[in-house]
Amino acid sequence: MEGVVFDNLLMRYDISTGQLILNSTDFTNSYLQLVLKKDRIKYFTFDGSLFKPYPIENPMTGIQICQVLEEGQVDFLLVKSKNLKVTPGGLSDFVYQNNQTRILQLNDELITYRGRRTLYKLYPVLKPLLKDHIKKQRLTFKRMKLENQINLISYCNSLLAGKE
Repeated sequence: MEGVVFDNLLMRYDISTGQLILNSTDFTNSYLQLVLKKDRIKYFTFDGSLFKPYPIENPMTGIQICQVLEEGQVDFLLVKSKNLKVTPGGLSDFVYQNNQTRILQLNDELITYRGRRTLYKLYPVLKPLLKDHIKKQRLTFKRMKLENQINLISYCNSLLAGKE
């Protein structure tokens, strides 16, 4: 935060409200939760995963936090959100709907990632190499798992690094 690195803080990110909350029980005698200002945070890690502010603000919650799944010339970002939906009937009056948006970040450009075809359109020269990698790694599913998508984008980054 503002150039200072803090280690081993008890935090949680509330995806429904978009708040980053710090628990102060480790360094105060009271149970106090503080909502942190997200505009001052450069990045943080949870369980070895990197999180950073998403470049575009949400009109409802302000600055969103995204998970960085892969870094390189092409960054692979995952933005999670939770919306409250009113049900038309049934046992409960409302239900939470979880959403995940996968985004590729190329320099300052954000592109919605819809699967391997997105990479084919961005890098038509690399299409045969990417297809070969998919066959060798046996990633040919109708819906690739997130780990396999990360693998594919990591391979694309390695190809791009070798080209330049």
